[in-house]
Amino acid sequence: MAYGDPYFAWIDETEGFDQVLHRRFDEEIEEWVLDAEEDGFAVGTLKVRPPEGGMLKTTRKLWGLLSVELSDGSLDLIWKGKVDSFPLGGNPEEATLKFKCAPGDWQDRQLTLLQATKSQPHWDDVLVAKESRNDPTEILDGQSRVICFHPATHVCELHDIFGVGLDEWDIGLEWFEDSLSAEITEPPISYVDVTVTAKWKQQLSGSFSATAAVRSAFGGTDPATLTGEDFENRWPGQGDGISNNNGYTVQTSSLKLITPNDGRPTEHTFRAAAKWFPYLTDANLTSPGTRNPPLPITYYNADIDLSWTAEQSRSEVIKMRLKSGVQDTSLGNGGGRTLDITLQDITVDDVSEAWRPGVFYAVGQQVRAGSKTYERLRAGVSEATWGEDFTYMDLSTFPPTLRQNWEAVQDQSPLGGIGSDKYFPTVRGHTTLLAVLMKARAILAEAMRCIEIEFEVPLMDALEAGLYLGKRIRVEVPPGRLAIEGEIIVGKVSAYTMTSNASDDTCRITIKAACGSGKSTTGTGAQSASQTGETWDQVVLPSIAGLTPTPMATGGIVRARVENALQEQIDYISARDYDPAAGRTNEDATNPEKLIRDVPTRLTFDLVPIAAADDLVLEHSMTIPVPFEGPRQIDFGGA
Repeated sequence: MAYGDPYFAWIDETEGFDQVLHRRFDEEIEEWVLDAEEDGFAVGTLKVRPPEGGMLKTTRKLWGLLSVELSDGSLDLIWKGKVDSFPLGGNPEEATLKFKCAPGDWQDRQLTLLQATKSQPHWDDVLVAKESRNDPTEILDGQSRVICFHPATHVCELHDIFGVGLDEWDIGLEWFEDSLSAEITEPPISYVDVTVTAKWKQQLSGSFSATAAVRSAFGGTDPATLTGEDFENRWPGQGDGISNNNGYTVQTSSLKLITPNDGRPTEHTFRAAAKWFPYLTDANLTSPGTRNPPLPITYYNADIDLSWTAEQSRSEVIKMRLKSGVQDTSLGNGGGRTLDITLQDITVDDVSEAWRPGVFYAVGQQVRAGSKTYERLRAGVSEATWGEDFTYMDLSTFPPTLRQNWEAVQDQSPLGGIGSDKYFPTVRGHTTLLAVLMKARAILAEAMRCIEIEFEVPLMDALEAGLYLGKRIRVEVPPGRLAIEGEIIVGKVSAYTMTSNASDDTCRITIKAACGSGKSTTGTGAQSASQTGETWDQVVLPSIAGLTPTPMATGGIVRARVENALQEQIDYISARDYDPAAGRTNEDATNPEKLIRDVPTRLTFDLVPIAAADDLVLEHSMTIPVPFEGPRQIDFGGA
């Protein structure tokens, strides 16, 4: 074993390593092994004499420290771990203990570290379901980084998979002859095709005055009719829908009877057959007399405002291809990958405070209710329910008027408000697209790191160098050993196994090297990002701000139409009233008071249709002009 037997001490979890206190032999160790690989905890293994006593004794400690003495006489802590289980027994000569080299609160430490990365370009809430936004896998997606807990200190770290920013150990040729092996684990891919989709329902509302259209329908003047009572009954009131035009509602309505003083007539006289006979001139009672009944003309001052609401389904589909700068190895092409992402609901405002009952809200204060955000229009304490609080009765008017306490507004959702007709062409939408491209970059990065190099070194060299997963290694390969240009390979440590027993003190190391081009790339676009800051690491998103969506239907009035206007009523009755010369002498058929019932004045609004069309789709495809080049950690001689 290296420089004598290793030291081992059973401890409590909270106990820190002490160079003097822990220089002891709590176990008689025949062999120790430390296995570590990415995406997992380091595992320490001890072969010791079988433990004595019950495995669940309350006095038994479960945490252990393994350390060895280095060449300078100091102790190097190899691991601090918790034993997974004690062997029940069976072999009187030997027992194996396994230790998980991670802190008891590793999940909290990991999450704290990852939460800090959410401000980086790879992260966007709309790409992840709300209930999964604290899932480490989701947070890591798009980062091309790995979590690592140091086996001795338990420090939680986030490492770039290419080793950027890590300490480099230059091994040179100091590895055991014939221990070298190398393979391409999987052919690298050339591109990632991304399809990202956003879906939402655009909702618009508005109001307009229809008063001018009403006056225009009546010839540019006040409405006038011979059927005043019927006209008043048909006049739409506040809150009424408008005929079959779904989405339109009367916002305000007023119809006031007026008496003109400008010479306009207030009645019109017709002729009708009488129920009496002029005896002095018609002794035989064969020809009834006539009378001239007047019908009143009523005039109105009319005002009416209409409101409308409309809803339209929208989809935006952006297709992007991000190419890889991987060298052409001529050893097989991994082709491409596809990545399909549908955004979460971009209309949801997770920032604004939810509405609550019994709370004083000032004018302008915003709350979230359901999937919408509203702004307070009138200061006051909220009612017991949202439905009760949404409106109030304004008693300052006569008659009292139902008014709103809240109005839907632009919000702090990704879309910015349900009235928006576009997402990806906006600045916020570009941020989402860049985060999606970072996911594509991570796929290319992982596929590019496809060269796996294994070799063995003396254990003490590894210990003196402080080897763990947070190291980048530079190794030299003699000419002719590998089919590469040059003699240097660089890669991050992806796994290692330290073994120490009576006959062996070695460390087998695996590094992964990337076969990127290493080229410096530049490009301009709406947004760009780099995880490492290296010149070969640029993701550039071209601007799509110029994309124009198809507008949805909005409310408006084409015209108002009048059936049986005043003059039409007069003409209708005049053509049918009493006229013996024309043969119209029937008392009922020529009665103006009955004839007028056939031609009541009706007002009709021709409104702009606002029924939703089929799903309005905005689609765009593009190839990202700047490829993800990646580092040239191994040189196959490709471009």
